[in-house]
Amino acid sequence: MARGWRDAADVTVRVPMNGSASSLNASNAATLMLYEAARQRAAGSVEQRGADA
Repeated sequence: MARGWRDAADVTVRVPMNGSASSLNASNAATLMLYEAARQRAAGSVEQRGADA
């Protein structure tokens, strides 16, 4: 990922993967993140961040 994109991001994450794939495309990465956010919210384990928290 280009440095400009990383600098523009609020946070970065790393997704450990097995096998020979070295990266996910953007739609797969977004799907994974949205699924995990929904899973954590359903379990009541997501911490609120920001000024409204």
